[in-house]
Amino acid sequence: RSTFSAAAAPRSLHEFSSDAKLGDNAVETLLADGEDAMARHDVSSARKAYQAALEKASDAADSSGRARALYGLALAATEAKQAEVAKTFFQQTLEVAREPQLLAWSHIYLGRLLDMENRRDSAVRQYKQALESGDIAPSARQAAQKGLETPFSKPK
Repeated sequence: RSTFSAAAAPRSLHEFSSDAKLGDNAVETLLADGEDAMARHDVSSARKAYQAALEKASDAADSSGRARALYGLALAATEAKQAEVAKTFFQQTLEVAREPQLLAWSHIYLGRLLDMENRRDSAVRQYKQALESGDIAPSARQAAQKGLETPFSKPK
């Protein structure tokens, strides 16, 4: 089970693209392949698909596809319990993402990782930034609020 499985997070990277024009079909197909692999807990296959999506999106100057591929790589690293790698990918996602949901969830996950490192002040900053990400879904707002109220800890 994922470190963050106790929290409701969007099941699909496509949920992040409602504001953005869907990019290259090859990128979308690779992102979907990554999602399918993650659903099967096949982190290795997910990484390969997300990495390929990242390369295609970068070649096509598809910032939405690039952001979603980086986010997928961050989730795969989280699933593999590679916190430092996950933090790097979430930070890279924040550098290129424009979609409020993607921004919010990247901040929330960074906050959770920081909470698990007992870096509460930094975590709180991330949760606050999540709430300032724009028009975010109630599930993201609730997760950020919960992070502000209580430090995140690994599900038992």
